[in-house]
Amino acid sequence: PRGTIAFSLLTLVAAVVPLGIAWIGKSIGDAVVARSREDTLRFVVIAHTGSNSFGRDGSGRAARAGGFGHVIGDEGSHYWIGSQALRRAVRSNDGRGQKSLALEQAITSAYGTDLETIMMRVTEQAADPGVISRLAKTVMNLDDPIMREILDEAADDLVAHVTAIRGQLGHLPVAMYGAIFQHPYIRTR
Repeated sequence: PRGTIAFSLLTLVAAVVPLGIAWIGKSIGDAVVARSREDTLRFVVIAHTGSNSFGRDGSGRAARAGGFGHVIGDEGSHYWIGSQALRRAVRSNDGRGQKSLALEQAITSAYGTDLETIMMRVTEQAADPGVISRLAKTVMNLDDPIMREILDEAADDLVAHVTAIRGQLGHLPVAMYGAIFQHPYIRTR
């Protein structure tokens, strides 16, 4: 809903303005991080439930990457990490993929039920990305080879945001915003 997007945008503004980043724009699609207190041009990569990035250079050119929602995008976000973990857990469970009992158990514990019931619930509530994104915080802390692969892919996708914006606007400083960047592995990548 539009009200939710507006609230999210206001939350983001409240979070980045104290950091010295000015926010300009009239809508989420037009919203662009522009300048820090030192008047250094910037862009921001946002990764929480979803993922996207915005930037503006000194000549006023704006660019964005990602931000197309959980159905077709949001790579590197909590939603994407949770959905990849669910896919890999189902494959682990039915024998189509690498076995990870730790991943299967973490997911069934997080939802309080078996994998088949979880998958039905996720399918029934597909319009709500929160059903899957809340799982990310649980599975991101597993010491598991499958989760390391997923985190590597997530980090690669977030780096691709930086590469895309810099390809359009040049080498600008990057600001990271969102809970994904609190994870030490993602942040160091």
